[in-house]
This record gives sequence, structure tokens and C-alpha cells, in this order.
Amino acid sequence: MSAAPPDGSRGVEELLSAARSRLRRVSPGQARELQHDGGLLVDIRPEWQRRDEGAIPGALVVERTALEWRMDPRSQERLIDRYDLPVVVICSSGRSSSLAAACLQDLGLRHATDLVGGVLAWRRDGLPVERTGPPDPAEVLGEQREYYQQRAADYDAGGERVRQRMGPEVLERWQAEVDEVAAALDTLDPRGDLLELASGTGAWSRLLAPRADRLTLVDGAAQMHAHNPVAAAPNVRTIVADLFEWDTDERFDGVSFGFWLSHVPDGLLDGFLAKVARWVRPGGSLFYVDSHPLTGHRAPVAGGDAALQRRRLADGREFTIVKAFRAPGELSEAMHRAGFAVQVRETPSYFQYATGLRTG
Repeated sequence: MSAAPPDGSRGVEELLSAARSRLRRVSPGQARELQHDGGLLVDIRPEWQRRDEGAIPGALVVERTALEWRMDPRSQERLIDRYDLPVVVICSSGRSSSLAAACLQDLGLRHATDLVGGVLAWRRDGLPVERTGPPDPAEVLGEQREYYQQRAADYDAGGERVRQRMGPEVLERWQAEVDEVAAALDTLDPRGDLLELASGTGAWSRLLAPRADRLTLVDGAAQMHAHNPVAAAPNVRTIVADLFEWDTDERFDGVSFGFWLSHVPDGLLDGFLAKVARWVRPGGSLFYVDSHPLTGHRAPVAGGDAALQRRRLADGREFTIVKAFRAPGELSEAMHRAGFAVQVRETPSYFQYATGLRTG
């Protein structure tokens, strides 16, 4: 193996020097002044560093792996829509932030720069940081339930607005991936006495109801049932209950949950799935769908915790919710521990889904 670098390559120090030659780097005091004047501080540190070093109040958390997608005004996953916005990228010590800021300039954000010395310099200068300990799960889950209660009336319209912004090619790809997940449900073909958890406004209920002798819909928001088109069908019953507290002695031939497991904190996942397994007869079916982990991180992470997001309603109110995305292998193992034999798959861009059976 040759130790000589390939022709045309550059070492990391050369890359760093080239990046910084393009930047008007700022001190902690200057960064704070820019923030007060409407500039944006962007914290690209991973969650464990934010916990160890503290969070800068008011900074937008966008971890390095997602930075370009979140900060490109042309991106479908953008968090900003201005090229002239002053942006200060922040890391722990001020090295990776320089490379990241140069990338933002390449995207057209001509006022992008970074913080000299990073968060460590910010703290040395005595500027405020917030310690980010784990939040009270009960408080977050209550806030999450309130968010979806308040969002029910606009839930479908909000999804339609997102699709309208996609453009024809992206929309065609999204629809093809929806069709792939629906085909997996067709192949599973759940029948009999079915249970749907977090049924929402009925995106999957309308596919389950025609197959079911009886379909039980359980959701934490009565407002969601009110907007579910199959809720009044003769073979459908609705239950309003907190899914973390609800229990039943009934046994079902199949269970389905769409866009729900990512709202279950890691510490509650095994217990929740074990409870679900008790509700399903041996040989009964399981169908699951959620956002793809790589495209589900649409909102800024709240409180320094990578499993939390802030969501905003049309009236401006903000809520903290749980969004814990898991790799297919991790989720398969959790379902196996609970007593389900499943295959967790992912479409190229938008969805993670699973089908399988209750064992035992």
C-alpha cells in the first residue's frame, strides 16, 4: 500500500486553509451581535457534544450530515428561503464549521461564515449556554398529543401543500413509493378483526376497512376521527385514548400503525411493542409505515435532543414532539423481541415500512 498521496489530492489542512480564505470569520461577541441583528447561528454539532458542552440559546440545530439539504433555499427539505441571510456556522472548536461554511457559500449563501474557536470559545468569553438534559417524557408526550389534536383539521391540507411544492418529477417518485408500500399491504392482505393504532385522518384506514370484518380505530385525538372518512362505516368503531395508556383484553387478527412508532421514545419502545403483541393472536398480521429516517428530519431539533423536533401550527404556536427514527435492523430486532417476525424495508427516499406475523 502506497503512503504517497494521489496526484491532485489535498490534505485536510490545505482544505481548511482554502475554506477560511473565503470566510470573514467572526468572534463570539460578533456572532452574538449578528444574532441580535437577525442573523442565524447554526449549530452543526452532534447530539452528544451539545449535551456535553451546552447549547447556544436561539441557535438552529442542523447536524452536519443534513446541513446542505436544510440550508439550500432550492432544496425540498430547506429551512430557509433567503440567500442573503447572514449565517454563522458553529461547531465545537471551529474547524469543521469552516469547511461547512464554505460549502454553504458554494450553495449561494454569500454571507455564510463560521465562529472562531467554536462553542469552546463562546463559553470562554462568558456567553450564555443552556445545559440540555433529558426532558420529562410525560411532559413531551402530552405536548405531542395536544399538537396532533390541534392539527387535525389541517392535517390533510398540510400534506397536500407539501406535495404541491414537490414538482412533477418528485411527486411522481413520491407516488411510486406510496404505491410500493400499498402493494406490501395488499400482499400481506390482513383480514378479520383488525386494529389500527394512531389512525389519524384515515390514509391507511380506507385501505383496511374494506378488508375487515371489524376495524377498531384508536387515536389520541377525537378530532382525527372526525376527519377519518371510514370512521362512520358500519364495520368500524372508534376509540379515543392515549396509546401509551390504553389497554384491552381483546385479541385481534391484525394490527396496523402508520407514522406512529417514530413518536414512541426509545425508553418506551419495547414496552409498547410487547403490549401490542398481546393484542394480536398468534399468526395475526402486522403492518407498519413511517417516514424514511433520512428524510424525516424536517424540523429543527429542540432542546438539544436528536429525538425531539419542534413543530409549528398555521397560527404560529409551537410544540415539541418525539421523532425517533430507527434503522431497519434496530426496528426488526425490537419487533422480534416483542414476538413479531417482520421484514422492515425502505423505499429510496420517503418511507420505512414492515409487514409480518405474530409468532407463538
